[in-house]
Amino acid sequence: MANEIQADLLGALLNFQELVRTEEVVSAKEAALDERKRTDVTGRWWGYTADGSGLVLYNGQLYEAELLSNTCRPKYSPVNLRRTRQGNFVDWQ
Repeated sequence: MANEIQADLLGALLNFQELVRTEEVVSAKEAALDERKRTDVTGRWWGYTADGSGLVLYNGQLYEAELLSNTCRPKYSPVNLRRTRQGNFVDWQ
């Protein structure tokens, strides 16, 4: 009888652990999807490409973006990065 109770408890614990892992995976996927949907984010100014486009570092990814400002910005400064289907744009006004 005691062995059956222990087996039932162990089975319930394993089921609970699996549910928690599944919930964590679902939450992480939803967070990643929400992050990709964000259009306006704050990144770090990284400089220029050879053709004059701007480079912005955001979340470990380097984005090439069209500049919307005509002033200079020190490297690593926070800038606004707008990610759209038409392209990426950077501004710091």
